[in-house]
Amino acid sequence: HRDVEVLMLTPLDLVAVEERFGSWMNQYGYANSVTAAKLLERGQVVPGGLEMAGRRFTTLVTTFEPFPAQRLLDFLKQFVEQGGRLIWSGPPPVLTDEGGNALDAWSSLLGVRYDPVRTFGYPVPGKKVVFEGKLQAVPPQIVLTHFLVDHMYPVTALGDTQPVARIQKHVVGTCRALPGGGSATFLGFRPLDDQ
Repeated sequence: HRDVEVLMLTPLDLVAVEERFGSWMNQYGYANSVTAAKLLERGQVVPGGLEMAGRRFTTLVTTFEPFPAQRLLDFLKQFVEQGGRLIWSGPPPVLTDEGGNALDAWSSLLGVRYDPVRTFGYPVPGKKVVFEGKLQAVPPQIVLTHFLVDHMYPVTALGDTQPVARIQKHVVGTCRALPGGGSATFLGFRPLDDQ
């Protein structure tokens, strides 16, 4: 197992959202991983990232967190304000794990506006994700399936948040740089593990 400065949150809500999903949807073997609950129990925000279990991480990736705890949203805000790099992929959260409003805090953190739809995103199998801006060197990616995990979640970039990925005319990727060196990147699609 490689020890890198990237920490990925292992999703536990996959089956709650779609019964066909399981751990096979989250196979990124090149980074350390932890559940959100363990991160909140053991992790500590420090300048430039976070520390947990004697290791330091500069980048935190959510791979599928549709119902984050309010404490997790607060932790992520503190993390990016202290210089950490957040990459949020998948659906924007509308509700917290506790049943409260997650969308306002999430939108503020990522610097985007998301308009929820009844269909939980849009299926776009076979469509191409084209990268731009800070991610322009990343080759295009084809959306593989119509499954919920491959839906796109278009957003509107607000303020100084920059678009970094599109599917046709829809902005599905953004990056927001924060004054302390941190950043909050949103990928409204499932990045393939070779990206």
